[in-house]
Amino acid sequence: MEGTGLRDSKRELKRIEWSIVRRIIIILQSSPRMKKTHLAMKSGLGYDKCMLYLAWMDMLDLIRREKDEEGFQVISLSESGMNLYRTQFTDGAAALLSST
Repeated sequence: MEGTGLRDSKRELKRIEWSIVRRIIIILQSSPRMKKTHLAMKSGLGYDKCMLYLAWMDMLDLIRREKDEEGFQVISLSESGMNLYRTQFTDGAAALLSST
């Protein structure tokens, strides 16, 4: 996947699973400013795979990366990510959140 920005050392996303993108967006909408490790655990993904999805979502401007008051990187939804949540993912958000 040369030139897509999805390379992460030896690993790369071969295809995007929208169910995973949806899960991450719903979790970030309910818990803004989440640390990367906590997001990976809450979404049921391994850390490396979660980072690949976050890189892809960052490329599409669906998330923001910021530093918290302790200097740790935290992830939150961008305005585009919030719009995607409102227009596409609100129907099943409650069911997904109750299962996590």
